[in-house]
Amino acid sequence: METQETKIKTEIQTLTEGAEFLSVTTRPEYEALCKQEDCAVAFKKQVEDYWNPLVKKAHEVHKDLTSKRGEMLKPLEAFLATVKRVGGAYLAQEQIKAQGEAAALQKQASEMGLDTSMIPQAEQVSAGEGRTTVETWDYEVTDEALIPRQFLTLDHKAIKAVVVALKDKTQIPGIRVIKNTGTRRTGK
Repeated sequence: METQETKIKTEIQTLTEGAEFLSVTTRPEYEALCKQEDCAVAFKKQVEDYWNPLVKKAHEVHKDLTSKRGEMLKPLEAFLATVKRVGGAYLAQEQIKAQGEAAALQKQASEMGLDTSMIPQAEQVSAGEGRTTVETWDYEVTDEALIPRQFLTLDHKAIKAVVVALKDKTQIPGIRVIKNTGTRRTGK
């Protein structure tokens, strides 16, 4: 027995087959094309009516599960962030201490007139088995006016709103307005 999904897929395939070869040179061909467009719109509604309730339910389940997962993960993520911060601070202090001890040895050897090239440099403090120290970098904006242009992002939504409102009268330096012509169903 054919399912509703299979039936819709077959009808869509029949309608859309050869779409890349569509061309219109006469009014009757254009009217036939409009009828095909009407069929495609009807099929699109069938597809949406079939899938939307299922997608909506799946989305609700997904949101619920994601929320529950987030509730369980939140205290763990906070704890792990604290562990990394506290552990990183400890290792940084230990590294400073090791560098200070190495510098003191260098100074002492120098004062005694010994060859300081034989004194070992401070080694990287070990983070322990299965761990490594990692430096991460971040930034904060101190003066937007000084930021180079290459780091600025266009507000495409605002540009589109101006172009839609002003059409060919739009005058934005660096923007060329493009007029696209197509057809739209009126629902009749």
